[in-house]
Amino acid sequence: MKHRYTLILLIFATLVPSFAQIKVQSDSKVGFGTLSPRYDMDIITKGNTDDTLMIGKEYHGNKLMVRMEYAAPGSPGRSGLSAVQLLPICYPYNCVIGNSDRRWSSIYLMYNPNVASDIRLKTDISPLSDGYLDKVLQISPISYRMKDSIFGYKLTEKDRNEVHVGFSAQELEQILPDVTTNENGVYGVRYASLVPYLVQAIKEQQKIIISQKIEIDKIKEQLAITDRGINNGESTASLDQNTPNPTSGNTIIGMTIPNEVKSAKLCIYNLHGTQIQTFIIEGRGITSIEIGATTLKPGIYYYALLCDNAVIDTKQMVITD
Repeated sequence: MKHRYTLILLIFATLVPSFAQIKVQSDSKVGFGTLSPRYDMDIITKGNTDDTLMIGKEYHGNKLMVRMEYAAPGSPGRSGLSAVQLLPICYPYNCVIGNSDRRWSSIYLMYNPNVASDIRLKTDISPLSDGYLDKVLQISPISYRMKDSIFGYKLTEKDRNEVHVGFSAQELEQILPDVTTNENGVYGVRYASLVPYLVQAIKEQQKIIISQKIEIDKIKEQLAITDRGINNGESTASLDQNTPNPTSGNTIIGMTIPNEVKSAKLCIYNLHGTQIQTFIIEGRGITSIEIGATTLKPGIYYYALLCDNAVIDTKQMVITD
């Protein structure tokens, strides 16, 4: 068989002498474009231009292009470094590297992979809803080592002893099935697909933290005001729930401000804790202010009553379309 393969190559070499140099050495090394092949198959292109090697079927759709870009020092628009590109020519972009039981052990990259995420390429777009914090809390991160033999191949001692961290795909399938795969009975995890769910969970957690912080500050200030009222025999300030709530129009916020208070104001905050509106309260005793909901975008807000720079109380207000 080896002699037949060598004979075919020799015949091909004699038929296309003007196209390229083909060399078959006695050690079975084959050279294309070189008379001194260094490897089992050595392909050398000539000239200071970009060259392309195409491997694949005759019809368009199943080809692999190897493009070698030449960059001479000082070339306009070039970095001065040559480059190699592996370009799949497949439709509809269904080219893969490896499969469920033929996987690469390591991929070395200089930078982060570039995943297509252009909004113009997407349809049926909708924001993630709340509820993923509870799901994320169910996920159990694990550390592990691979078994001695997987997919019919025995691992090296180095690979067997290496400690990895990750998740159980079977467990994750019960929680977030969209980030798992099951091909030919072999489970996998799309780790990058976890990121949007983690971001959504963090946002939900941040809402809880802000709400709890406001409630804690409210309790602390209420205790402080109560102590001052008890010690000084003064009446205490209070803040009522806005009416109506939720609202799409104007809403009224009632409050009680003791006569002894020198300055009083009502502050409105968004869910991030950012103060977006402030109203100076001139009245004392039982009083109220009216707020135009049209000045606020639909959403959830918090409003707080401050007397002499002390937080008296905080309430939640919902603005609808």
